[in-house]
Amino acid sequence: QLMETSQGAAEKKQKQIEADENPFELVRRLSQAADQRRFSDVQIAGNDPQVIEPLRAEARELHRELERSSTRFLEAQKAQMAMAHKVADAKAQLCSEADRCVDLLQELSERETEHRSLSRDLQGLKE
Repeated sequence: QLMETSQGAAEKKQKQIEADENPFELVRRLSQAADQRRFSDVQIAGNDPQVIEPLRAEARELHRELERSSTRFLEAQKAQMAMAHKVADAKAQLCSEADRCVDLLQELSERETEHRSLSRDLQGLKE
């Protein structure tokens, strides 16, 4: 049973590491933690508007910051995708150019072989 518990803890830790690498999951967890803290603060404050209003203002500002961060992340993701498409297009063009170079080299080699053959024939005729 102890082995199962440590294995479960290891799996939970791995999931936590994966979640930390996912920006949406990280934002969700931070938002959830902030909401829980604010809820606790409001419970303690009761109905005192002098305490509640700054907390509401903080919540609104955190929400705006979350929206700005999400927007920046999505814009960066779009830019990264656009760059990936440009790289793929450039790679395809380079491959096409490389194929053309190979074809030209092969044609040059064939012409050199033909030229040597004609030179030998001409040399043979001269002799």
